[in-house]
Amino acid sequence: MKLNVNVDLSKVFNYLALISYILKDDYINYPDKTSKKFARLETLGHSLDEFLKKHESIQKFIRPKIEETFKVKIKNPNLVTIALFTPSTKNTFIAIGNYIQNNHPDMYHSDRFDLMAKFGDVAQGLATLGDAALKLSITHILWNEGVIDKGKITKAKERIEQNSNLAVYCDHLHLYENRIYVESKYFDPKPRTIEHIKATLVEALLGIFYLEKGLRESLILIKSLEEQQREIYKKQYPITETKIL
Repeated sequence: MKLNVNVDLSKVFNYLALISYILKDDYINYPDKTSKKFARLETLGHSLDEFLKKHESIQKFIRPKIEETFKVKIKNPNLVTIALFTPSTKNTFIAIGNYIQNNHPDMYHSDRFDLMAKFGDVAQGLATLGDAALKLSITHILWNEGVIDKGKITKAKERIEQNSNLAVYCDHLHLYENRIYVESKYFDPKPRTIEHIKATLVEALLGIFYLEKGLRESLILIKSLEEQQREIYKKQYPITETKIL
C-alpha cells in the first residue's frame, strides 16, 4: 500500500482494530499463561491497544482543536494520527505482523503491516516537508513585506522557526502528550530534547497542510499564525508576550 494524501487510511486503522481484537482473543484463550510467548503476546496486545486509544483521542479531541486553531479543514483526518507516531513504534508493528503471519496467516496483509511499520518514518517525512514549507513561506512573506536584505531575512527566519515558538503551539494543542510512541530507557528527557520533539510535531502538521493545500494556502496559514501565537502565548504566559513577524 502506497501512502499519499488521498489514500483511505480508515481501512488501515479498521484493520488495526481487527488485529487488536484477534490479539485479545488469543490472550484470553492462550493455553500456557506462564510462558514467555504469552508474556510477549500480552505486551504486543497492550501496545496496540494503547496505539488505538491514542488514535481515538486524537481524532475526537486533538484534530478538531487543530482545525479550530489553524482555521483549516483537514481532508484526510487520519494523517493527523500518523503525524503523531514516532519511529519507536516500528519494531512493535513488525513483531505484531510476525505474530499474525505465523498464527493467523489468512488475516495477514503484508502491505498494510509494511505501511504501519513506517508510520514513524512517514511522520518524520511530514515534519521535513513542513519545515521546508515553513522556511519557504516565511521567505515569501518577508519578501512581500519589503524585507529584502539577506541578513534581515536570515535573522527573521531564525526567530520565527525557533523551537520555542513552535513548541507553544504544541503545548496548546496537547500534541506532545498524545504522540504515539514506545517507551525507551535511552530517551533523553532534557528540556532542549523535548522542545525539539514538540517543534517537530508541529512541523509534521504543517507538512499535512502543505500536502493538502499547496504553497498558496500555506502562505496564508503561516501568515495568520503570528496573531494566533501571540494570543496562545499570552494565555499560557500572561506576563510575557511574543511576536513572530
